[in-house]
Amino acid sequence: MRITGLVLLPALIFGSVAASAQDITEAYNLSNLTVQGTARSMGFGNALGSVGGDFSSLSVNPAGLGVYRSSELTFTPSLRINATSSEYTTVTTMDNNTHFNINNFGLVFTNAPKGKRYDDRNWKTVSFAFGMNRTADFNRNYTYQGKNTTSSGSQVFESDANLNPTGVTDQNSSSLGYMGYHHTC
Repeated sequence: MRITGLVLLPALIFGSVAASAQDITEAYNLSNLTVQGTARSMGFGNALGSVGGDFSSLSVNPAGLGVYRSSELTFTPSLRINATSSEYTTVTTMDNNTHFNINNFGLVFTNAPKGKRYDDRNWKTVSFAFGMNRTADFNRNYTYQGKNTTSSGSQVFESDANLNPTGVTDQNSSSLGYMGYHHTC
């Protein structure tokens, strides 16, 4: 009975402690809307990482190299055309950004014997990969212009800093103004 109590006590203590993880801001920072990788993987909506047998799986599931039965050299170029439109105080500003990318470049060396040699070996295949995968592209230009005669950007920081004058934790306490005013380094 004592051993069970000694085992359950730490489990109850650690289980009752509130855990926190990423919030919506972190999810936004890590999300991307562009599909990257090999041409084959992009054609499948980047779903080949879990299946394997494609070089882009090296970034998300290195065990996917075990599906290879022959060596491979891969190179996927891309042309990115980005356009943005911003409006500030009824002035609309447009910006275009076109650039050439290399989504991936890689080389997979695979040793997979055939026939009786394949059946006799304990290690059926051996693969080694070297390369680069672009997993996201955050290269965008956002431009806006206009003359604001009614307010100041400092008013936003003032509002954020005064978000929580009573000291009660608020979900929006991750704003720059709030953190700059209430947290010291």
